[in-house]
Amino acid sequence: MLEYISNVFASFKTRLAFLIATRYLKALGYQNISSDIKDKSILFSFDKDKVAILNMDHDMLGYSIEATVVFSADVLSLKTISDLCNLTFMYRCSCSGVRPAADDRVRLNLAYHLGDSLSVSNIGLGMTYVNKCLATLELYLSERIARSDKDMYDLSMFESIDLTGFNPQDTGERKEFIFGSWEAYANAIREEYATFTNHPYAADALSKIEACKLFEERNKIPLSEVGTWLLDDLILGRQLRELSKTNYGIN
Repeated sequence: MLEYISNVFASFKTRLAFLIATRYLKALGYQNISSDIKDKSILFSFDKDKVAILNMDHDMLGYSIEATVVFSADVLSLKTISDLCNLTFMYRCSCSGVRPAADDRVRLNLAYHLGDSLSVSNIGLGMTYVNKCLATLELYLSERIARSDKDMYDLSMFESIDLTGFNPQDTGERKEFIFGSWEAYANAIREEYATFTNHPYAADALSKIEACKLFEERNKIPLSEVGTWLLDDLILGRQLRELSKTNYGIN
């Protein structure tokens, strides 16, 4: 009997919490509010066609507002994810890892934590940060796509580069996340091989670093954003040049 009464009271308390939270959301002007008591969440729409979730499962980490960002997998790279995480953190939000979505897209979730209690003011403040965060991420991704959407990059600096073992994506990421600049990357190579005279690996590595530096300067895009496709373009370009030496067009 006591267990039954306890369960009834717990159910009433939960429904009351959902009712109060729904009233808070309505007071803030949000629409299409849908409660899922079993999932411990309340879905609502904002800013025309955007949706967010008020996570009511507060026992461990407190309440939170969560939203999902979906974008093209074509721009996926360590640099992109790092930038998205930094921008999310800037707006006092946290974000998940990347997971697959439909139609060659990926998604990540972001959350703003409200604490152990709900009020109109802290939900409103949380949505202010979530809105600003989403707007900034949207702007970043739009600019990211625009930067990489080029028919042809200037690849002339790689004409004399040996492509054997060359990984431009890895090279760009090492510069971005380990050394911080091409100069520091080159200095690290020189220091590592300082006791060797004209070491072939050092000379090859330094020539590739210089070519990568010129690529970024001329094309105005970080190598860490396009390195994966760059290598394919380099290989294809060389194959086409070899074919042109042995094939003749007929006018």
